[in-house]
Amino acid sequence: MRGRVADAALARLAHQQAAARVSPTLPEPAADEVFVHLVADGDALLVLVRSRSGVTAHESRLGAAGPLVAAARRALGGKTEPDRLWRLASGTLVENPIRPPGPVTRIRDPQALQQIAAAITAPLAPHIAAGRRIVFAPDGAYALLPLEALPTPAGPL
Repeated sequence: MRGRVADAALARLAHQQAAARVSPTLPEPAADEVFVHLVADGDALLVLVRSRSGVTAHESRLGAAGPLVAAARRALGGKTEPDRLWRLASGTLVENPIRPPGPVTRIRDPQALQQIAAAITAPLAPHIAAGRRIVFAPDGAYALLPLEALPTPAGPL
């Protein structure tokens, strides 16, 4: 149990440090807008949201950004490849047309899209509901994702 508490404390500290580092680089948003910085950090996606009320940080452990974003882009384009993305028992994502040996879980392209969409849009839900303009600053592989096409309960962003 102590390990989990320590891990949570370290994650909070990392979020605070990331928010403090990014906060000065994002301009002050207008009342009707928010700035969102997407940071790929290993197997984590850090979503930093700056609104008039300050900066908040949200972390999702999705896996390696490259293969996940590639699968999501295929799903958005309607060109899915059903057996291409695999999550190994270690949690690592592998993009391979052949099933890797050992215990693996297949991640279908629409699932990858849903995972990314949920990780990005969940922290934005109050801003989406309020009709605020959302300005994205994606990092790494997330810059290749057409963020305006991400599905939300209200339709694409």
